[in-house]
Amino acid sequence: TIGEKFCTSYINSLICNGGVLIPKYGIDADDRAVAVYQRLFPEHKIVQLSINNIFLGGGGIHCITQQQPKTSVV
Repeated sequence: TIGEKFCTSYINSLICNGGVLIPKYGIDADDRAVAVYQRLFPEHKIVQLSINNIFLGGGGIHCITQQQPKTSVV
């Protein structure tokens, strides 16, 4: 199962623009995580995203949103 192979932490989330993006693992704890975040951030919309392909590489939502490459204008 997912919890046996990977860390199923909900702390690796992203707070932005009136919303909070949190991981979704397809397990029973997903619903509890939404409830906890909603209690902590009552004015924010809580959105769960399936991160199956992200956590295979060892990352999470917060991890993959930090470094943005500089783009060059041609």
